[in-house]
Amino acid sequence: MSAPATVSALRSPHPRLCAGLSLVPGLGQLVTGQPGKALHYFLWTVVPLGASLALFVAAIGFGQGLISAGSVIWAMLLAICAIAVFLGLFVLGLFVWASAAVDAHRSAGEIRGGSPPSPERRYFHW
Repeated sequence: MSAPATVSALRSPHPRLCAGLSLVPGLGQLVTGQPGKALHYFLWTVVPLGASLALFVAAIGFGQGLISAGSVIWAMLLAICAIAVFLGLFVLGLFVWASAAVDAHRSAGEIRGGSPPSPERRYFHW
C-alpha cells in the first residue's frame, strides 16, 4: 500500500498562471488553496490603494475650499502633505500587489514540485 500523496495530482497549478491571476490581488493564492494568504494580499493591496485615492479626492475638495476662502498658503501645505501620504500609500499598495504575484508563483511551483505550499507570506524584493 502506498503512502498518500501530499498534493493531489489534479491540483497542479502553473506558476505563471497563478502569478498572472494575481492581477486581482489574492486570486493566485486562492488557486493554490491558500484562502488566508489570499485575504491578506487582497486587503493589504486594496485598502492602501483605496485610501490613497479617497485621501487625494478629499484633499482636492478641501484645498479648493481653502483657496476660495483666501488661505492659499494652507492649501499649498495641505497639497504637499496629501501628495506625500498619497505616494506612500500608493507605493505600499503596489508593493504588496507585486508580492502577491511573487508568492502565488512560488507557491504554485512548490505544489508542482510535489510539496505543500509554504504558509509564510513572501514579499517582493528588489
